[in-house]
Amino acid sequence: MQFYVLRCFDDPNVVHVDGSVNPVRDKETIDFELQLKDLETIEKECNVSKKLLRLESIKTRKNF
Repeated sequence: MQFYVLRCFDDPNVVHVDGSVNPVRDKETIDFELQLKDLETIEKECNVSKKLLRLESIKTRKNF
């Protein structure tokens, strides 16, 4: 479950990274960043799986 907290008000004392308040754009940015992080996690898991498969293959060859 995910919850979003987005600022929907202007406050000259609070700086916004994009220079202006736009909740729709901010949510899209957050969604995109989360997707990138998910992809990074999947790629890491794939690399670990590939290494394990290689090691298992080497181990199997040694037993023959």
